[in-house]
Amino acid sequence: MPCFRYDLKGRLTAAGIGALLLSVSVLMMPYMQASVRNNRVFLLGVACLAIMAILMLRHTLTGFVFLGYVTWSLLMSASESVGSAMYQILCLSGLFLLASSTYDRWKDYKGWVYNAICIIALANVAAQLVQVCGVSFPRGLNPYDQYGFVGLLANVNETSALLAVCLPFFFRKRWLWAIPAIVAGLLLARTTNGIIAASVVSAIWLICRYRLIAVIGVTLMIAVGVLFSAFIDPIDWRGQMQNRGMVYKVTALASTVKPFGWGFGQFDYVIPLLTHTGVIKEKGGSDAGTLITYLFNNVADADALDRATVKLTGREDVQGIKDYLTDPKNNTTSMFIQAHNDYLEAAFALGIPGLVFLLAFLWRSLVRGFRKKDTLPAYALVASALTACLFFVWQIIPIALVTVLCCVFTNSKED
Repeated sequence: MPCFRYDLKGRLTAAGIGALLLSVSVLMMPYMQASVRNNRVFLLGVACLAIMAILMLRHTLTGFVFLGYVTWSLLMSASESVGSAMYQILCLSGLFLLASSTYDRWKDYKGWVYNAICIIALANVAAQLVQVCGVSFPRGLNPYDQYGFVGLLANVNETSALLAVCLPFFFRKRWLWAIPAIVAGLLLARTTNGIIAASVVSAIWLICRYRLIAVIGVTLMIAVGVLFSAFIDPIDWRGQMQNRGMVYKVTALASTVKPFGWGFGQFDYVIPLLTHTGVIKEKGGSDAGTLITYLFNNVADADALDRATVKLTGREDVQGIKDYLTDPKNNTTSMFIQAHNDYLEAAFALGIPGLVFLLAFLWRSLVRGFRKKDTLPAYALVASALTACLFFVWQIIPIALVTVLCCVFTNSKED
């Protein structure tokens, strides 16, 4: 069966043509409100993303479609509050392309990369143990003992997710001895997202390798999970529904109002207005009106916000809407500027097509990964995808880097 390949000259030519067409189309666009197209620094980032999307075609079709759609979404954004997200995507895409393009030169050292990931995970566990002793380590970082211990990161959810994503790389003969340390780190973090992801990935790995032992192992993991949730870290279902549950619901609803996405950077303003207005008014004092005005003025599409408000409250009269938004039962106790779910946040920013393209890229990467002899990166990618259901893990640089490397391994041409 013929295989369609791009040589380097052809890829660079295609990328140059794409960048030229993008630049010409931008110059021909009429002046609009504040947007990426009126910011030369951001526009440079969009042009670079367009080039990377074209180069991505050599490695993964679904990755090309997803990154191309992200580039178009950024170009059409009517807000300049996209810089952080855009350049993070740009850097991660650049890492993927660099690692994928040079994979044949360093694939023999892939084990070293696995070892480095394991060492990073163990370093976080070591930092947790130091914090358990009451030592401020790293210097200036007080042990985060309200829920658990953070290790070298800034939040227990980040630590828990990182350990879960790194766990599959310990499924090697020389590193099996360290798995208890990772389990200890997950327990010290005391958050459910990493525990769930680590348990699911471990269960899949055991079932695929050891059928009889897997039944015993999965049973023990379920028992440990139940005990953990019941005694060590009881789940506050009412609090979760009042906060994350409400944010999930409102984010999903807002995504249906703009099926092609609100754009990056808009979640910070839209969702707090729909889920936290009452608390801001109650506790904000004299600054409450200023904060609400600031949030409203940064919403790029006020008409869409009006539609979302009507759809959420079920009311069209001003007083009815105010009563709903200020009712304590319709307000989160703290202001969420992230959805704590990367899929919902992708649906909000990129719309339904963006979410579909993201899931297609993940699915294709997992299918390719599990067809290879070395399936460890695929297991790690499963863990990353699971933790993304309960936290914004792909916005945390260490976890994002490990996830991108897993995508490089799963999408490589190696058998």
